[in-house]
Amino acid sequence: MKKIWLIIGMLVFSHTLFAQSVDELFDSAIEKQEAENVQGAIADYTQILQIEPKRYDAYFKRGLLYRQNDASKMKEAQEDFKKAIEYQPADLSFEEKIELYTEYGGVTQEIQGYDVQDDLITQIDVMKNARIKELTEQLSSDLDEYDRVEIYQERADLWKELQQYEKAIEDGLKLADLTSDSPDESARWKLYVAEIYDEYLTNPSAALPFYNQAIKVLLPDAEADDIFLGDALLHRAVILTHQGQDKEACADYRKGKKMVPKYWIYEEIDACKASKKAVKPRSSAKK
Repeated sequence: MKKIWLIIGMLVFSHTLFAQSVDELFDSAIEKQEAENVQGAIADYTQILQIEPKRYDAYFKRGLLYRQNDASKMKEAQEDFKKAIEYQPADLSFEEKIELYTEYGGVTQEIQGYDVQDDLITQIDVMKNARIKELTEQLSSDLDEYDRVEIYQERADLWKELQQYEKAIEDGLKLADLTSDSPDESARWKLYVAEIYDEYLTNPSAALPFYNQAIKVLLPDAEADDIFLGDALLHRAVILTHQGQDKEACADYRKGKKMVPKYWIYEEIDACKASKKAVKPRSSAKK
């Protein structure tokens, strides 16, 4: 009997050491990643998988390192993401699942082309549609305003990712209405709507009223590094240039480029140059 208990004790002890060694390897891998020791981190994840060959997170993290750091290891990254999908835990969050499948889809498309047909890639849209259905059902519940805003925001982003832009706009407008007690927040949702009209639906005339409404609210108290507002000013400058409103476009360009460190450059630069040329410098005072 003593011998049996001795064997059980040894097994428990060895299992504890085993768990500790894996945890230590994970800590080591993270530290090496932070120190940009990519090969060292990969070696640690590989050792973990030799001990626990069904560790989802080790496959996923190693796959990320392959994909982000070595163009010759795309096939290895694809295999790691596929293994991570195979061994994903049942309690994996929606966000984690989307990240995992998206990484797999991205590397698979890099290898096989963007028209590749793959059941795992199509799962991304299936999951997003299922999540939209879940969020929609939640909206029928008795929710406070904060929770309702959170749900509409997530659903709007999912509609946009699924290229269902009109539905994303509907949710964006709902968000602008829900946050009307906070003018700045409401204005930023109007910029969200403007961006969809402008960049995704290529309908600048529909975007312009939302740019106008939002910029009017946000500009007076804007921070110097407000990139979101700066980008909106630059987009509006392009629209105004196309409408022949060069003076207004130039004003937007000058304000916008100060907020966006690496600003993108379109026709509004020409509008500014033209407006500068049109204004002759005042002559110096007479001697």
